[in-house]
This record gives sequence, C-alpha cells and structure tokens, in this order.
Amino acid sequence: MLIEEIMRNLDHNRSADVSVSGAKGSGKSMTGLSICSQIDEGFDLNKQMCFTLADYKDALFRLKPKKPILLDETGTDISGTSNRASLSGDNRRMSDIWQLNRPFRIPTIMITLDFSRVDLRIRGAFPFQVTPVAQLSDEDTNGNGLAVECICTKTVQNMDGSEKRVGFKYGNKPVKSIIFPLPDASLIREYNKIRQEAADRLLEEFEI
Repeated sequence: MLIEEIMRNLDHNRSADVSVSGAKGSGKSMTGLSICSQIDEGFDLNKQMCFTLADYKDALFRLKPKKPILLDETGTDISGTSNRASLSGDNRRMSDIWQLNRPFRIPTIMITLDFSRVDLRIRGAFPFQVTPVAQLSDEDTNGNGLAVECICTKTVQNMDGSEKRVGFKYGNKPVKSIIFPLPDASLIREYNKIRQEAADRLLEEFEI
C-alpha cells in the first residue's frame, strides 16, 4: 500500500520521501530496510545508506532514478538536520535539495528517533510518515515471518492549499496499520556491520 503510493509518486515526478520515526528498539531501522528493499530488489547498503548529509548529497547525484537512499539516524546534531541547527546554511541548502529532488526520482527513507526534531523546512519535504508500533513474531503473522507493524500517514493538500496528515485507506475503509516484513537476514547483518563501522569512525573523530 505505502510502496505502491511511493512508486506512483515517483512515476509522476512527485515527492516520495518517507520518514520512519520511533523510540530506540521500536523497529524503525528494520522498517526502513524493509521499505528500501521493497522499492529496490537490488538495494545495496554500501552505495545507498548514508549517515551524514555530505554522503547523502553524493549518493543523490550518483544513483539512478527509483534507487532509494536510506538516511539513518537523522535529527541529531551529527546528521546536521536538527532544529538546533535550523538557521545554518547547510540546512537551508539541504531543504532546497530535498525540494528539488523530484526530477531525480530518488526516494529518501529517513530514520530518526523523533521527526519533530528535524528542521521544519526539511520535514515539509516528506509526504509519508511511518511509526513502528509493534514487532511481530512468526506466530503473530501466522507463519509469514518476522515483521514490524506500523502506523502510516501521508500529507495531503486541502482545497485552500493548506496541508493535513491522513491515514491510508483500502478502498473506502481506513487502514489502522501496515505490516512490513523484515528484510533478508543477510541484509540485516550487513546493515549492523556498516552501522557499527560508522559509529566507530564517529568515536574516533571525536576521540571518545
């Protein structure tokens, strides 16, 4: 459902960026990986996952259309998109890049602890919002494997030009939540490895 809307937006040169926010351990990283791997079966963490805005900008101009970028742990001072840095030139340039991203047709899947901490200009560029609410066992999914249950909303425009967030619908029926299956175990292992390497580099940089 969400994936179909993302692909439809990409086909029509509309923004298809997704924010995935939630507490530590809620399953947001696995949800982000699941979304990326569903958009792109050949999703390559080494080329399509970023931890800094500098890496993000490089990937944006390097990747082909419809290749998602996973921007991990955004909303912190390290990522450069927090409200505390909202007046910085980097944030202004970054929001401009996101607003002009449509012709690239490269969806950004942004993982953050708290979407409200992300700079307001950047928040406005993300039409889809995903919040994990439960991690599901194989038993919970009736034998269909591990998954994450999420509340999903999207930003729509009112007749007067204002915007509001609404839930998804299946036909005319509101959808309470969407289930995202966990990606392949090898992708999860690779994600954990790359993420740990990034954390180690950060510790070295700050001499912690």
